[in-house]
Amino acid sequence: MSIANIGYAIFRSSLTNKPLILSNLLHVPLITKNLLSVSKFARDNRVYFQFHGDHCCVFDHATNKVLLRDILKDDLYTFPTMHTPHSSFVFHTSFVTNKPTTNVWHERFGYCHP
Repeated sequence: MSIANIGYAIFRSSLTNKPLILSNLLHVPLITKNLLSVSKFARDNRVYFQFHGDHCCVFDHATNKVLLRDILKDDLYTFPTMHTPHSSFVFHTSFVTNKPTTNVWHERFGYCHP
């Protein structure tokens, strides 16, 4: 699938108001679900995840406070408040126009490129 743009988003935890960053967002018009790299989000925001059978929690690494709670829906963990227009999240998005090269794409997924 082709990447249309790369950008970032900043929003605040609904439980603690801590700003959280989604960096290097890939805008892929053909994808029907928003996907999150757990390891990248954890590194960028100094958080850790705790997965359960029916929900997931995101904790602040320094304080061990819960920042986000999500639910399991259709076998996917979802953060409903991240895409609810009237939520308490402040959500700003900015897309840049540079497209990644094939080599960058492969490096992001840990593949050896030709």
